[in-house]
Amino acid sequence: MLVSKDAQQCADHGIILRKVTSLALNPGNEHPGRMLTTHSEAPYRAPEAELLREFLGAADEMIDGPTPRSANCSAPKRRRVRRMMDLKNPILLGPVQNQEHHMTARCAAEIF
Repeated sequence: MLVSKDAQQCADHGIILRKVTSLALNPGNEHPGRMLTTHSEAPYRAPEAELLREFLGAADEMIDGPTPRSANCSAPKRRRVRRMMDLKNPILLGPVQNQEHHMTARCAAEIF
């Protein structure tokens, strides 16, 4: 779990978490420190696309499992980033809902 104090840290932590979670097969969370972190217009420096590709690797690249024991759970080789979305069976994953949107969805669920 990482906590960011500004937009730059938020962007950097996102990149770091993507790398760590894809190798460790453990989920990671990033929490912006406060509302102004995500809603401010303060500029941040985005890394170069080529640098990101080199650091993160391709999502569909086949890599070795992190431990010999993990090979017992799936296979000796696996995708760098597991597929989370199935376009033939779509789901809502990790939505952000403010109170009003949450209550609207709850009311809609009760109607249907």
